[in-house]
Amino acid sequence: MVRNMVGFLLEIGEGKRKSVDVLEVLEAKSRTAAGITAPPEGLYLKDVFYR
Repeated sequence: MVRNMVGFLLEIGEGKRKSVDVLEVLEAKSRTAAGITAPPEGLYLKDVFYR
């Protein structure tokens, strides 16, 4: 799931998608709607915060 979100944010940063597309992707409730999946290299869980 994280790789899907990162891939989507990369597309926004590259100007391929608009930030308002986030709502559409979340409402679709489908990982395929997010687009590309980021590669696993360099992604890691640094910390977890609970409130």
